[in-house]
Amino acid sequence: MKKIITLILLLAATFAIRAQDPAVQWQATIGGSDRDDLKDINATSDAGYIIGGTSLSNNSGEKTENSNGNRDIWVVKTNETGSIQWRISYLKKSQARPEFIL
Repeated sequence: MKKIITLILLLAATFAIRAQDPAVQWQATIGGSDRDDLKDINATSDAGYIIGGTSLSNNSGEKTENSNGNRDIWVVKTNETGSIQWRISYLKKSQARPEFIL
């Protein structure tokens, strides 16, 4: 009986350790003065991140191009500390939205 209880406690402790939230690497607000929606974010091979979404913002905040009046596709690349390395807007004329970014 002691062995079963010890095993259960060890398993419970293992799951509790793995269930903890990962440490925050950095946090930032990236966007312009209008509605900007995150669709996907992925880690890159250089320890940075590639962030994709849509934007209604004109040239403001971190957005460097004006909107064409529709939801532009907006892609931002950061380094490992969250500093923006580059950003690009794909000005589009339809309401198509990206679902994920590779």
